[in-house]
Amino acid sequence: MIKQILSFLPFLILFTNNQVPEYFSIEDPLEFNSKSYELKWSDKPNENYYIQEYFLASEVPEDFKEMLTIHLFDTDLQINEAVDIKIKELIERKKNDPVVQYQLIESPDGKEAIVDFILSESKEGKMTIVEFNIYHYRAIKIENKEYVTVTAYTERAYAENITPFLKDLGANRSELLNEMISFEKPSIELKEK
Repeated sequence: MIKQILSFLPFLILFTNNQVPEYFSIEDPLEFNSKSYELKWSDKPNENYYIQEYFLASEVPEDFKEMLTIHLFDTDLQINEAVDIKIKELIERKKNDPVVQYQLIESPDGKEAIVDFILSESKEGKMTIVEFNIYHYRAIKIENKEYVTVTAYTERAYAENITPFLKDLGANRSELLNEMISFEKPSIELKEK
């Protein structure tokens, strides 16, 4: 019996020690639109790209309604070039996703831009997910090095909730854009992991 317990112990430790790497030295939680978002997923897919995703306490990355994301790119791209990549991606997606719409807002000095967009996913001819996104692009310096950061807000609706979500989006969009503009972006300090 003790052998069985001891053989099971490493798996128990593995499942209970589910720490999410925190790359940016940002204190949890983030407050956006009067709600608290906790870090629940992060990745460093390559040497030049970091991503951290924050969710409401009751939600999980696999099935969420709201999410904040911070992307950090070590790149020589200017803000307008980074935004152009996203817009080209959306134009390409529109060929297979008729819901895609986007709008670009640029700061007068060209140092910041916001792209807000909507997209969908369908299965067997039925819309299963609709997603509204606000991507706020900024250039930042970390230890005298230039980076592009994207602070993103995502709101999703699934299946039978899609129609009410789309109706409400018309009224909520401006409020969410203003919230993103006024949102105090967290200061980023890179921690290597």
